[in-house]
Amino acid sequence: MVQRIYKCEECSNDFTTHRHGQRFCNSTCKSTFTKRENKSNRQKATIQRRKEKLPHSGFGNYLLREVRRAGTVQILSGLTSAKDIEDLQRLRSSCTLANGFDNGKIRKDYELSHIAPVSSKASMGLLCAKNLVITTRSYNRKRGKSYSGGGAFILRSELLTKWQVNEKHSDAQVYTKIENFLGAVLDDYLALHAPSYTVRNQLITRIAKKEIESRNLTDKKEIERQTAAVKNILQYFTTEELEDKASKLDVAVFGMTKEGWSELTVALKEARRFAEYGKVVNPTLLMYGDYLDLRKANSNPRCYFLQVNGSRGRYGTVLDELSIEDHVSEQLTRELHCEKIDWIYDGRPLAESFTVPKQTVREVEVTHRLEEYLIGKYGLPNAIYKVMSPEQQLIEQRILEQQKVKEEQVAQEWYEENGDIDPPLYLQDALIRMGLWLPF
Repeated sequence: MVQRIYKCEECSNDFTTHRHGQRFCNSTCKSTFTKRENKSNRQKATIQRRKEKLPHSGFGNYLLREVRRAGTVQILSGLTSAKDIEDLQRLRSSCTLANGFDNGKIRKDYELSHIAPVSSKASMGLLCAKNLVITTRSYNRKRGKSYSGGGAFILRSELLTKWQVNEKHSDAQVYTKIENFLGAVLDDYLALHAPSYTVRNQLITRIAKKEIESRNLTDKKEIERQTAAVKNILQYFTTEELEDKASKLDVAVFGMTKEGWSELTVALKEARRFAEYGKVVNPTLLMYGDYLDLRKANSNPRCYFLQVNGSRGRYGTVLDELSIEDHVSEQLTRELHCEKIDWIYDGRPLAESFTVPKQTVREVEVTHRLEEYLIGKYGLPNAIYKVMSPEQQLIEQRILEQQKVKEEQVAQEWYEENGDIDPPLYLQDALIRMGLWLPF
């Protein structure tokens, strides 16, 4: 027999054999290669399924809208890795959570604002997490097309005709352009992340399933054909018509109600996110925002003891209009947009809004760098009562908790009877804690 020399396709070693066209030197190499190929083929099939699902997902619809708005797929030039797409998807989800829900409907308090605007004459802001900031709807609309620097953009002179999109292009054609433009980056992302259907598409699927079940079909192909036909018809229904049909068929409708985030929480989260990208956010402004955010969630009267002018929290003087929390939030947002910070609040420097009280009930605990700075400058406040032993502190804490429960019970009873009028002064703190009344 003629001995032939081949190179193993798995280990790349030379081997001799009398068989023509043998690819592997032994069964182990063949098995390893086959397993890897099968895994690769399964992954390719998974990616293809997810590509087909993307146009029916909320994130896919978002990409489509933004590409159509820009008129070119090159607005996605900032998505150079799977992590970039993941960051954009996570940012969009954060914006949804920040808004909150009213009976299944997303509120419209916050939007994604472009640092570098999309419609600038010389450049176009990119659709990527480094160029987007979650801001209040009013700030985003007021800012409009203004640009003060920063962000990520592409020059309009670099835009190519082949990536342009107009009203003549169908959604399928636009999605094809998106897939071709992102290429392997989109594949890498879809290999790790499965797109989620929109709430509307999930509802259509449930209604179609319910209708097909009522027809008592047995043939699998006929079930698939009729399901597709029902889904196609339901696509033309309005959301209200779908919800009405769902109620008649006893199909569950997404109706969650959930509170959104405060402006200060949103601004601080965004500032910290940009700090991870290497952006230097004004440390003094961050310190003020951090202090206001921490004191809001802290109930220990010995901590976060500074008096704050214009604050909605304890030891604060609530203003009828813009609170200091809202002011600091807006200045953090302006900082991320490279705009000038307004250091004046309520007619005085922002720094003068934080003061050490002359007297406190208990000896205070300095827990924040803002307190450290002011205490170093002005000294500790006088305490009416000195520090208690750990046992006394525990007893005092239990008494305070019992008093708080009693106050809230009385406040709840008053609110159920007189909820439409302003409460008496002694019940206001309890009602604010319970979220039943706000003094503005």
